[in-house]
Amino acid sequence: MGKLLHQAELSRINALAPSTRSNLDTHLRSFLYFCIFLGISPFPVLLTTVSAYIQYLSSNMKAPGTVKNYVYGIQTLCQLKQWSFPVLTEPMFKMQFKGISRKMAHIPTRATPLCPPTLSLLATKFDFTSSYEMSMWAITVVGFFMFSRLSNLLPSTRNFDVSKQLKKITR
Repeated sequence: MGKLLHQAELSRINALAPSTRSNLDTHLRSFLYFCIFLGISPFPVLLTTVSAYIQYLSSNMKAPGTVKNYVYGIQTLCQLKQWSFPVLTEPMFKMQFKGISRKMAHIPTRATPLCPPTLSLLATKFDFTSSYEMSMWAITVVGFFMFSRLSNLLPSTRNFDVSKQLKKITR
């Protein structure tokens, strides 16, 4: 019976992809280091231990999602091993996760758009005698035009708008 239960546990673990198992190993190692550092018993996992671990992770990680991944990773391991683990949907944990999300708020900055004047300025930086730099310029220009709307590149004769479509400049 013991051998069958051990094989059942291995089957549950083998249900995970190798990359997932590797991530769970990383999460477990982090949790064990945390427990060793504080001198507390890692198992059974107590509510206070999880709460302190969440706070520890929030001061050492850059994104609230990473903190959740680590904590949910420990929860998954405990479920695989059939060990007890506090319920993470309890209001206490929800509020703690919300609090660290606010504290760790990341405001993304938008990249400045690449516009034709910038493209012209960029062209002065390339050495067009070098085939490598000429290739890089071609890739840059193609990339720029790939993000343009089709109507900006191919105007129709009846709806031509000088302010929106490209036009040939005559000198």
